Amino acid sequence: MKFNTLLVTVAAASMFVFAGCTVDKTQEGNIPDVDITTEGETQLPKYEVNAADIDVGTTSKTITVPTVDVNMPPESNATPVPAQ
Repeated sequence: MKFNTLLVTVAAASMFVFAGCTVDKTQEGNIPDVDITTEGETQLPKYEVNAADIDVGTTSKTITVPTVDVNMPPESNATPVPAQ
């Protein structure tokens, strides 16, 4: 049980690290002994998360787009020849 909790905690912390955030543990965690009866108080670790600063802005640009001239062949009333 302790291993599963540790694994989940490490996986959650890893997601924040790879997302560009800094994570600082501010308090240790505490879980009770897992038996038929439990002793102690359950306390999850506390983390302080500082997200990365992202600046989003816009700029105006003028883009020259070429004109496209499409010359379609005239429509005919001929029926297509079936493929053999």
